Amino acid sequence: MKPLDDGLKQRVVGALVLLALAVIFLPALFDRDPMAPVNRDSQIPAAPQVLRVEIGAPVVPEDSSPAPEPELMYVPEIADEVGEVPETPGMTQDGTPKAWVLQVASFRQRDLADTLSRKLNDKGYPAYVREVPHPDGVLVRVFVGPKLDKQALLTVKAAVEKELGLQSMVLPFKPD
Repeated sequence: MKPLDDGLKQRVVGALVLLALAVIFLPALFDRDPMAPVNRDSQIPAAPQVLRVEIGAPVVPEDSSPAPEPELMYVPEIADEVGEVPETPGMTQDGTPKAWVLQVASFRQRDLADTLSRKLNDKGYPAYVREVPHPDGVLVRVFVGPKLDKQALLTVKAAVEKELGLQSMVLPFKPD
């Protein structure tokens, strides 16, 4: 092999030195995040000042009436429920006689309502079933009646509740 010429050696070494300097210093020139001094001030806010408040002794109210009885606190869902007040026979505004029915139970399943209706009919009570729309779906209600005499229906109510162990309601009859 032929030895390299001295001039060529110096050019190659010079190029390598320049390349090494470029590799070292060019990144420092183009660095976008210059080193900045660190802020040594605290970023935590100062502690709040808490004012001390004196609270006096508790005061007992003078009127300490007991809570109402549970029967008085209950508000029925159905606004049509009729109390135990005797009603005089008469006609409604649409020309039908005033009549009363006994709502015995409400079911979501039709077959349960039909079974109870048959049981009431077998015991001699004139029972029927009616579907009523409800926000949670259709309810199937079982009724006994209608009767023109409210007092007679109240007697039937007491007998049905005693025989079946159910709570029932006396409501005004609304024909379909």
